[in-house]
Amino acid sequence: DAVLRARRTNGGEPFFLHAGDGVILGGRAAGILGAMGRLRTQERLDGVLLVRRVADPRRYGVIEGVARPPFEGFRRLEVRAMVEKPDRPRSHWAATAVYAFAPSLFEALAAVRRHRHPAELEVTDGVRHLLEHNGRIQALILDRRVGEWRSVGSPDGFRKALARSHRIARGHPPGPPLAGPTPKISGGIRLRYGGRYGDGRRPIVRDPA
Repeated sequence: DAVLRARRTNGGEPFFLHAGDGVILGGRAAGILGAMGRLRTQERLDGVLLVRRVADPRRYGVIEGVARPPFEGFRRLEVRAMVEKPDRPRSHWAATAVYAFAPSLFEALAAVRRHRHPAELEVTDGVRHLLEHNGRIQALILDRRVGEWRSVGSPDGFRKALARSHRIARGHPPGPPLAGPTPKISGGIRLRYGGRYGDGRRPIVRDPA
């Protein structure tokens, strides 16, 4: 619903959508985001997704696609289908909740709302509607040479992402997860839990100074 509400202030322009429960870390992250926008414009697409390969895709929006020639050095897929949290995924390509869309997504979401009346309107609903009505969606692949996706939707995920970003800032590029416990965050930053967020605790970052 939040995406469709943004239609009133969009002005009919293409836009980026980035859900707040994840971050992309790595030196080429900005490059692939720029490529998403340019690909959408150049190919006149309804949308470009950012996807990554995961071992267990059942917790994600999963796409099915066919390989296309790389775009600006980034691997690319032509999206044929997208399913939210499938019990039996047909691929290992999971959406990272970063998108570049044409305004046609708003029309698709509005059509889904009119005809299906879902209890919760998902971006996946709009993507599927576009694909079912001759829309074109492609995806660029986020892999280790480009960067990495980190979930910050939970206190533990936030802690790990903060530690990882600190490590990258110290000159250690993204790569396989570190062996052993997550590095402690130093330099005067403290991370503690406090307040309430839904049924769980939310992390609070404070600078003691």
